[in-house]
Amino acid sequence: TNSYGCAGSANTLNITVASAPGALSINGPNTVCTNQTGVVYSLPVGFNPTSTFTWTVTGATIVGAASGPGLGAVTVDFGLVTPVTVQVSETSSSGCTGTPATLSVGLSNRPTMTSSAVTSACSGIAPTLVFTSSMASTYAWTVTSITGTLTNVAVGQSGSGDLSTTFTGVNAIRNTSGAVGSVTFNVTPTASASPFCVGTTQSVVLTVNPEPVLVNPQTKTICSGSSVNYEIITTPLNLPAGTFFNWPAPVMSDGSIQGSLGSNVAAGAAGTIHITDNLVNLTGSPITATYTITPTSGSGCVGVARTVVVTVNPAPIVANGIDRTVCSDTGIGLTLSVAAGSA
Repeated sequence: TNSYGCAGSANTLNITVASAPGALSINGPNTVCTNQTGVVYSLPVGFNPTSTFTWTVTGATIVGAASGPGLGAVTVDFGLVTPVTVQVSETSSSGCTGTPATLSVGLSNRPTMTSSAVTSACSGIAPTLVFTSSMASTYAWTVTSITGTLTNVAVGQSGSGDLSTTFTGVNAIRNTSGAVGSVTFNVTPTASASPFCVGTTQSVVLTVNPEPVLVNPQTKTICSGSSVNYEIITTPLNLPAGTFFNWPAPVMSDGSIQGSLGSNVAAGAAGTIHITDNLVNLTGSPITATYTITPTSGSGCVGVARTVVVTVNPAPIVANGIDRTVCSDTGIGLTLSVAAGSA
């Protein structure tokens, strides 16, 4: 009805009230590692593909698009800032905006190796280095290079835990070359607690000192009453440098007590005489003197004990009971003889 009192025709106006989008949630880890990249955050299955989703991340970086129709997931690269907030909001095709969903993400530090990057061990002995880092961690290693002639280890070999777990007993690294060798390992720590952050790899160099190796067998034959005058021989000859020998008194096959022990007898230059005992054999038959020699290198590495066997041939012995009494100017008429078994 207008101001003149005239009534117009009635019209009907239909108004549609669109509902706001429902509540959202975000799938993805709420704890990540510092500088972790490529972490995906997404909406649950069943989100409305016709809606526009807008993602914001505070303290980290979204890789690629952050807003768009049906954008149900984003990829995030993290740095060092913690905590980080991930948020997503939905705008329906009718223009209605729902309540944003928010996820707080904490960052965990990565372990840093704190144990030594250099260590050493004798041939045949397990390394003593214990891996440590800035937090409780597990350790994985790979052999990257080898110098010298070593056995029981190969480039590309991998393992976990301390080196002594693998290289021990019959599996210990051996160096019988007479020269120092080395093994380089890449050691990577991984935090023991979730999210199991992987730390920076450390290069660890293990020096493997050589063990002295005695030539086997070693023998000599002498006559009764002679000096042994024997040079103990290593292979390679006179290596490793600074090698010395120890041995107890020899074991005599006839049960006699002869000879002497050797204590820290230096290998010396080629031609050096080490065993100088005088040995006597009055048995009438050959006997042996067995010396058990333990070599030790100048760096303290102990080699495998070996024997030096000296055969002592008997001296001839004039037989007893051939005394004779004769008159002056009379022929003795004595025939000399030797004791039974004496040559």
